[in-house]
Amino acid sequence: MTRKSLERRRRLKKQRLSSQSSLEEAQQAVERQMLTITNRRLDIQSHKARLAQLQAKRTRALAMRELARLELARTQIKAPFTGIIAKVAVAVGDRVRSGDALLSVYDNTTLEVRAQIPSRYQGTVLDALAAGYQLKAHTQLNKKTIRLQLDRVSGQINPDSGGIEGIFRVKKGTHLLRLGQFLTLTMSLPRQARVVALPFEAVYGTNRIYKLKDGRMKRLTVERVGEQVTADGKSHILVRSSKLQQGDQVIITQLPNAMEGLKVRLAFKNEGK
Repeated sequence: MTRKSLERRRRLKKQRLSSQSSLEEAQQAVERQMLTITNRRLDIQSHKARLAQLQAKRTRALAMRELARLELARTQIKAPFTGIIAKVAVAVGDRVRSGDALLSVYDNTTLEVRAQIPSRYQGTVLDALAAGYQLKAHTQLNKKTIRLQLDRVSGQINPDSGGIEGIFRVKKGTHLLRLGQFLTLTMSLPRQARVVALPFEAVYGTNRIYKLKDGRMKRLTVERVGEQVTADGKSHILVRSSKLQQGDQVIITQLPNAMEGLKVRLAFKNEGK
């Protein structure tokens, strides 16, 4: 249509029925149309390249979005297990870098208790573990009972420790414990035969007691087996000696000048004991 308009203007110009400016306007209209067609053809030819470019931009935008999501997720700290926070190393607003320590957390359900087992019980404990005997222990914390079981013993004894280190597994009351807490454990040893429970006042030194014979003190060397806690909370020491027989009377009053052959007198209580 634009070309037909141009041809008509040319005929009219030859017939001198149209002006030169009208012919030039028609010529410009044809050129503009040809330019538009050329641009459309170029757009069609470069469509694949532009489509690939746009797809690349889209892929990059998606990657940047995922990176932003990852960085946002990294701003939230999620513990790998349920536990107790022991220490916080940063404050709100502090700048941190990759690898910086933020806090310390531990799993309180896997806590172990380390306790020194006196040397005099070392043989009994090791023999019991070798025989598969379950050595149980307990302690009181905030008027609540924590029950434990000896799991293993340390493979090294420190020179100044005075005993072997036992590692106890917590069986009940784990939620009451905290890392670094000090406890006093009472461990149950295997049952022993031919032992006598005596007050601590009856034992002199580490392994010496006196029994009453013919009104005088007779010294006996005994083996300390362990200790016993009665139902009323009193503690007694368990000793063993082949020379201590049924019916023997042991002196339980602590005497500052106790010696072999010292003459003593038996005191009776109202109930006749």
